[in-house]
Amino acid sequence: MKKLIIAVLIANLTSCAIELPRPLCPGTRDYDVQVCRGEKHRVLSNFPFEAQQRARKCDQCIDIENNCYHGVPPQCRPQWQGYR
Repeated sequence: MKKLIIAVLIANLTSCAIELPRPLCPGTRDYDVQVCRGEKHRVLSNFPFEAQQRARKCDQCIDIENNCYHGVPPQCRPQWQGYR
């Protein structure tokens, strides 16, 4: 009887210690920020002169998708894969 009580007690304690995964917020994916759970968006600041560096890279047609925020420059249009 003692062993049964100890086994039930151990099972009870371990079940309380294990945290079950909470369901996702409605309409979200698992990698989205879960606002209904209290998660917040992290906004990281730009490093110094990031905008100028990206503008130069955009003008040189380097990594067009990530560096050209204001459209593809005319000199890069023949190289850009998304241009049709």
